[in-house]
Amino acid sequence: MKKVLLTVLAAIMCIGFAACTPFSVEKAKTKMNKAGYTVSAYEVDEDKAEGLVGSFYAAQGGIAGIGGDNLTAMLFATKEDAAEYYSYVDGLGFVLEGKWVYKGTEAAVEAFTAMF
Repeated sequence: MKKVLLTVLAAIMCIGFAACTPFSVEKAKTKMNKAGYTVSAYEVDEDKAEGLVGSFYAAQGGIAGIGGDNLTAMLFATKEDAAEYYSYVDGLGFVLEGKWVYKGTEAAVEAFTAMF
């Protein structure tokens, strides 16, 4: 019984530690780069982007990202900051997921969300 309890406790602790691991813009950029996307800086209106940690644009195929797959993504310090920014871009095709606000083509979004 003790072994089962210790195993369950260890599993819960591992899940808890994994859930607390921060997810950074740099890791996201690296992952998209490894997926074959060219990653570059993306400027965000700072007046509307309080709590912005970082942002990037990723493109694959096409000419300068036109006609190919692409993704624009922004990471905020808190879910509340992300939700506030999302209220400015709601209706423009952006998705709010946790601390991330992003939009892109189906293939690019699939590559990006595979990270979560």
